[in-house]
Amino acid sequence: MNKTVVALTLCMAVLTGHSQNLKLYMDQNIHKFGFKDTNGKTIISAKYDYAGEFKEGLAAVELDSKYGFINVAGKEIIPLKYEETYNFNYGRAAVKLNGKWGFIDSHGEEIIPLEYDSVNEFSDGLAPVKLKNKYGFIDKLGKIIIPLKYDRVTNFSEKLAAVKLNNKWGFIDYENKLIIPIEYDSVDSFYEGLASVKLNGKYGFINKLGNVTIPPKYDAVDRYSKGFSEVKLNKKRGIIDNLGKEIIPLKYDQVSSFSEGLIAVKLNGKWGFLDMSGIEVIPMIYEKASSFLKGVANVQLNGQFLTIDKTGKKTKQH
Repeated sequence: MNKTVVALTLCMAVLTGHSQNLKLYMDQNIHKFGFKDTNGKTIISAKYDYAGEFKEGLAAVELDSKYGFINVAGKEIIPLKYEETYNFNYGRAAVKLNGKWGFIDSHGEEIIPLEYDSVNEFSDGLAPVKLKNKYGFIDKLGKIIIPLKYDRVTNFSEKLAAVKLNNKWGFIDYENKLIIPIEYDSVDSFYEGLASVKLNGKYGFINKLGNVTIPPKYDAVDRYSKGFSEVKLNKKRGIIDNLGKEIIPLKYDQVSSFSEGLIAVKLNGKWGFLDMSGIEVIPMIYEKASSFLKGVANVQLNGQFLTIDKTGKKTKQH
């Protein structure tokens, strides 16, 4: 690696690190956006109608309905001339001009011509694009990798992308090989090796081989997170694990997510807490309840807001 490349790499690392320390703020008096550092010092004055978070050292900004990008010093690196933009991702940002979408690099060069009706961000090196009501995928140089023949597509997740054809959904890999047949009414992307699918009005889960791991029988499901999914049946909610076992029975009006080994649940208008075996460890007596964080949870009892520990005992924090 030559000295120039090393210098540029170090420069980019410094700029990226700096950008992570800048926080978006809005001046309430003039309803404009700018950036402050972690100490609250204004680094970029509030003058934009909209601003996004810094990504890869650049932030999208809008003024008078035109979008461009600034660096961490507030310099407009890419002129505010676009109708819409996405954040930078994999060194590319999607931009729209004259009703058409393409991609620019961090210098503002149009790497991929603005010729598509819609696009999405790059994921796993590929980006979904739409032209003449058909979807496919391009690489970072604009080469069509997966033909524009689908009615809808999603971004790749865990090496598979959902595709829609003739009102049914399935999954393809990077080479456009059909991995999971196009037979479902709707699908979600893969998370933790499982994807929710809808068939005949009910939801279940499949694995990346297309095997049904949890039969479609629920009225609604959430994506898996840390091995658990919230599910709904007959207006009642519960939690299942990745094998479909009901960890929290489907009898509650509302459930939250597990946090620090406990989960807040609501039944008959009152909240309480269960452990990971579904055993009630803090009684269902609260009007409101938050998840546990650092050993405490915020609750409301008889109109009073309290902080409790994992035994249900009131703490001095509130």
